[in-house]
Amino acid sequence: MPFKADKRALLERGLLLGGSWASLTLTLYLFLLQPFHTISRIRLGLSAVLAGMIILLLFLWSERDEALPPRVSKGWLVLFALWGTLLVYFAKPQPSMALFALPETLEVTFVPLEANTAAVQILWLNDGVADISFRQIDWAGNAQIQPDGVRLSLTKDQPGGFRWQGKGWQSFTLTLKSNSPLKAYLRTQRANYEEIIEPTEDAEYTLHLPIGNPGISGVFLALIWGNVFLSFFLFLLMSVAFPHRNISLRLSLRWQDLLPWFILALFALLGWGAGMVIAQYNRLYADDYCYLNILHENGWLKANMHAYLHITGRFAGHFLDFIAYHLGESIAPLGIYVLFAAGGGGLYLLMRTLYPQSKVWHTASLAAALPLFALITTANPVQSVFWTLHALSVCAGLGFLLLTFRQVFRWMDTPPALKNRLGLFLLAVFTGGFHETLSIFGILFLSLLAWLDWRSQRHQGKQKEFPVSAVAVLGLLMGFLIVIIAPGNTSRMAEIGITFDLKEIFRQTPNLILSSFRWMLGGPYQNGFTLLVLLAVFLLGLQWGLRHAIPSYGFLPLHPLEKLAFFFLPFVSILLMLLPSAVLRGFFPLRSLFIPQTVLILGMFGHGIWAGTWLREQNLKLLAPVAIVATALILWMGWLIFPAVSRFHQEMKLHAAEWDTRAAFITQAHTAGQNTVLVPPYRYIAEVDLQPDPENWLNRCIQTYYGITVQLESIEQP
Repeated sequence: MPFKADKRALLERGLLLGGSWASLTLTLYLFLLQPFHTISRIRLGLSAVLAGMIILLLFLWSERDEALPPRVSKGWLVLFALWGTLLVYFAKPQPSMALFALPETLEVTFVPLEANTAAVQILWLNDGVADISFRQIDWAGNAQIQPDGVRLSLTKDQPGGFRWQGKGWQSFTLTLKSNSPLKAYLRTQRANYEEIIEPTEDAEYTLHLPIGNPGISGVFLALIWGNVFLSFFLFLLMSVAFPHRNISLRLSLRWQDLLPWFILALFALLGWGAGMVIAQYNRLYADDYCYLNILHENGWLKANMHAYLHITGRFAGHFLDFIAYHLGESIAPLGIYVLFAAGGGGLYLLMRTLYPQSKVWHTASLAAALPLFALITTANPVQSVFWTLHALSVCAGLGFLLLTFRQVFRWMDTPPALKNRLGLFLLAVFTGGFHETLSIFGILFLSLLAWLDWRSQRHQGKQKEFPVSAVAVLGLLMGFLIVIIAPGNTSRMAEIGITFDLKEIFRQTPNLILSSFRWMLGGPYQNGFTLLVLLAVFLLGLQWGLRHAIPSYGFLPLHPLEKLAFFFLPFVSILLMLLPSAVLRGFFPLRSLFIPQTVLILGMFGHGIWAGTWLREQNLKLLAPVAIVATALILWMGWLIFPAVSRFHQEMKLHAAEWDTRAAFITQAHTAGQNTVLVPPYRYIAEVDLQPDPENWLNRCIQTYYGITVQLESIEQP
């Protein structure tokens, strides 16, 4: 069909395309493709190519009927663009600013403050973007460049220092050691100031020196985040509110059936395969020794009672733990299998219940992939999943919660008999006996379903029956109550420390929430990978919603407030999971973020389904473009994560070799009749290890397990 447009429309379209391309290029480069310490023209060019491909797909692709494009309020587009910008900020609050580094000159002069002489060792220099080579510095005075730093010999008559000229961002960091107090004279292009340096016991001392123009830096940051918002806004505008009438490209039904599900299935197959291979190198870890001792000394029933009375109230987790510990050391590799069977299997059964008309292999691919996405983005995969003890409490609990959801939906249309309600109640009670984060999410979600069920019954004038979802809510509440009243929680809280000081709680809560969300959205490296996964999950949900309608179960159309409740349910659930830890002085171990991470993944998938359903109702047929973009993202994720998986595999192999060597050494010493054995510390995957204190809890558990006193070898010992 020939292209017809007047000059004004052509100009507007050109500006929209050009602006979208430029904005998206900069966003992709800064937050996904940029090297951390330098400017890469190749990656900048790759960002431009990728942005061009995305814009081209949006512009050229049209799979709508001849109806006019849907009228979407720009207010909604602004809201979603702000939401996307906020997610990017939490994941990566400030990207590497190599592209915007400002020219600066810094002169530093050190003078001994008390003694006539002083020895200074410069250990580290950083310009706010990258580390600085000592050979790029103009040194003043008696300076010697050595492998461990630069040594300056100072006197009051002959001070020393350096001059640096280059580009930096906001702060110049200088780390040094000195054997006596110093006075530092600092001079930049805009200021002169002095600072007293008083190191203690030859410890490292770090100076953060402001460089550049704060006003210009602020303008750059404002422009960067404004550009992120603009990228989201223009992307959404071109997606749903821009008339595409030029070229219609379609995929055959066969390709629409394959993409992205075949690539997703391949990703899941390779991911789970790699994880199960890595898990073979897992070994007993931390509390494993204590639980094995409890089981050997008490038997299964008394071990459960002991754990409830003296450890924690998570009775369902203990129930499975002490069954599994009958396998002895063979339990170590099972954690990832628990997640695969419980998380993947439970999600598959739930999805087949909700969407029985969907293709089995599509559902299986999705059910296998979503828990895997949670695993590869969680803050501490070793303790969260690979550690079987925690996996049985969290991953198995996730499976039981998904089974509870499935039973609720199975009996939503046809009210179950009394015995089935009792069975559902008992299942929910047992599910509530796992990790409390699972109970919080389950109670909130099922309470919303119970409300919808009750409102629909009242409106339709039906004989009011107790909603089946409310039965599950009562069961979860009962299980949750049994957990929180357990005597074992008292000793645990005493060990961690609790506070009811409102000032302390209000101080801890914002820090806890911000740090937790930053861990969930990228961790300390803020490399954008988690955002990439969340975008892929959203597109998979979008694809699912474009193909399948959300089952109504006879509910009335959602009220706007109910829509808001469902939209914010994942985030409110995560907040409620985090808030109790404010009383525990902000204690929320990274391994406990696995369930919030899973809720975030499932919530993003649910939002995608919701958006896809809405787009389908607007007569927008976007199966092909969404499938292609989702496929590209999944392939990109695999390319990005492969090096990290390879490193993790190597570290786990080295840890297994260390563990096996230590275990053999301890066993030989015990067989030889020795009373004490000294072992070296672990170097790999050793977040929890023996301590120099022989009365440390882990030391005592390991000593009981092996029947010999095991002590950590100190550095001074041969």
